[in-house]
Amino acid sequence: MVKVEVNRMQLYNAVWKSLASKNKIFTSERDNKVLLKATGNTLKVYSTNYEVYDINDSYYNSYHNYLSISIDISGESNDELIALVDRYNLLNILKSIKSNKVSLSIQKDGFTDYLVISNNIITYRLQSYNHESFIDDVMNKDINDGVVINSEALISAIDKVMYTVYRAGIDYIILSENYNPNIFKGIGFIFERNSFFVAGTDNYRVAICDLKVPNNLNTRFVITKKAAFTLKKIFNSNNNILFNIVEESGYKIAVFKSDNIVFITEIIKEYPDVFGTINEDKKHLVIKLKLSKKVKEALLNTLESFIPERKENKEGKEEENKNNKVKLINFSKPRVIIVKLILENNNLHILSLSDNSSANISVNYKGNKYEIMLDALFLLEALENMCGDKAVLKLPSNTKCGMYIEPTSNCNCLALLMPMEVKYYD
Repeated sequence: MVKVEVNRMQLYNAVWKSLASKNKIFTSERDNKVLLKATGNTLKVYSTNYEVYDINDSYYNSYHNYLSISIDISGESNDELIALVDRYNLLNILKSIKSNKVSLSIQKDGFTDYLVISNNIITYRLQSYNHESFIDDVMNKDINDGVVINSEALISAIDKVMYTVYRAGIDYIILSENYNPNIFKGIGFIFERNSFFVAGTDNYRVAICDLKVPNNLNTRFVITKKAAFTLKKIFNSNNNILFNIVEESGYKIAVFKSDNIVFITEIIKEYPDVFGTINEDKKHLVIKLKLSKKVKEALLNTLESFIPERKENKEGKEEENKNNKVKLINFSKPRVIIVKLILENNNLHILSLSDNSSANISVNYKGNKYEIMLDALFLLEALENMCGDKAVLKLPSNTKCGMYIEPTSNCNCLALLMPMEVKYYD
């Protein structure tokens, strides 16, 4: 009988980081299972999940993710231990055991295999399922060269652009070309201009961050939102990740690798030409308004006051009162509140068109009268996710061009959102 010894917390953390599936409509035998495979002095924990995007009522695209985490084991075995078990059951068992080390072995009982988890006090048996169809060639893909990315910088950039990812219907277009609608549901990876940019767009707005990573990949693609959240979960410490793109059976996969983790995700191609849009719109910017720390805070507070349900949602879901009359707020599709910003004589007037609430903020502006109408939530989120206490608004001359929001600090991020109406009085 093959028996290996492993650090319990290392195994627990590997299983906790493993990929889970919460899709109740599209299910697979591989959902919420982990494959443990011990060879030599290494135990690998494999897992997989996928994200399903609907194209129309009868057609769906699925994009798969694969994760393997390696753990050192005591001793070295010439034989192989392999078991496919329920992820949640294994987590609960490892959580209940208090010893530093646990032993793993396989026990046969008739036609059924069991993974045996034990220490010197207690022994657990967990059913092992047929693993023949679990592992495929993609799971064992590896890379030895590519682009080195700092994990902390990558996760920070994902956080800064995630607010732009698709949440509601698309009515008008920032980007002039027709693209696969799934690109608006994930995070864009742009390798151009000898650098690496992380971007998000829902076709109303764009957010982009430059990670300043030299490379010669020259490509644009999308990873799903689930893949982006997985990157945040598994690479949560400040270390370097090796990244590259690999061809697999006619499609491309993105591979992220650290010392003991390999994460693989199917990519959606092709991401829009964000820089083409940015460069074209820059020709039509007519006003540069600097927001000091106090002005930015005042503008944020005003916009948030126009969207009261957002503040309630941020503070947590409302609890039902004794009479069950309090309704929980679902903010996945917030109501659209339009604001008009009016610049004139060193004053910024903000007017909510939903209830005529208004505020005035003193600013440094002596130019011609200028009016712009925007989605209040979009402007609020762009300002919130812009690093630094100060910001710069760059305002367009017409409705066909975007409004720019940039930080004054050196954080290499930019936001662009489309206005609904612009009036520039020459």
